[in-house]
Amino acid sequence: MSVRFVAFGRLPAAAAACASPIASRGAGARPGRAASARNPRARRSGRCGFTTTEMLIAVSILGTLTALAVPRLTAAMRRTMISSASNDLLGAVSRARTEAQRSGGAGVPFTVCASSQSSTPATASCTGAWNQGVIVFADTNGNGARESGEAVVLALPPMGPSVSVTMQSTLSYVLFAPNGMLHGGETGVRFSFSHVSAPFQADVQHLCVLRSSLEVVSDSALQGDARNAACKAL
Repeated sequence: MSVRFVAFGRLPAAAAACASPIASRGAGARPGRAASARNPRARRSGRCGFTTTEMLIAVSILGTLTALAVPRLTAAMRRTMISSASNDLLGAVSRARTEAQRSGGAGVPFTVCASSQSSTPATASCTGAWNQGVIVFADTNGNGARESGEAVVLALPPMGPSVSVTMQSTLSYVLFAPNGMLHGGETGVRFSFSHVSAPFQADVQHLCVLRSSLEVVSDSALQGDARNAACKAL
C-alpha cells in the first residue's frame, strides 16, 4: 500500500507526475500515459511519495531521538532552576553584608530571612520557608526579626515549589554586623538547593556564608580547597 499526497491548485512538474491517471486523461489518451511521458522516473519506479512502512520507520526514529533528548533537557532545566535560586539568594546575602558595612558609624546590622510575604515589603515579616520568598532589612535591634519601622532594602519573589532549600545553622536567619562579619558566634551558614523531584546528591548546589566570605559551591561532595572543607563542616 502506498500513500500519495496531492496538493490543490497548480502542481509543479514533479508533483504533476504523481497526479491521478483520471486527471491526466485527454481526448483519446489512455489513463496515466501523459504522466508517464512527462516523468520517465515515475514510469520506471512505478510509485510516488512515501510508503506506510517508510513513514513508520521515520516516526520510530523520531520517537527514539525524542526519548533520548527529553531526560537530558529536563535535567538541564532543573540545574538551571537550582542555579538561579542559589544566585538570587547569594545576591540577597551580598546585599545585606554591603548594607551593613555602609552603615558605618550608625552601626546598623542587616538581616536576611525567609518571608512568604515578600510581595508586600512594607508589611513583610520573617515567616515561611526560604523558597517562598526572601527579604533583606535593617535590623536595628539585631534580633533577627523584622519589626515595624525597620526598612526592607530588598525583597525576592518565591523561588517556586519545585525548589527545595534547606539551611544548616543554629539560627533561622543570616545577620551581618556593621563590620560585615556574621553577627554573634556564627562561624558560617550553609544553604543547600535541590529540585523536589530529583533530590539526588549530584543535583544539589550549596551556598556557604562563612564568617568573612561568601561561596557558591556546585560540587555536591564539597571536596577541594579549604573553603569547601569549611563549608562541609557547617
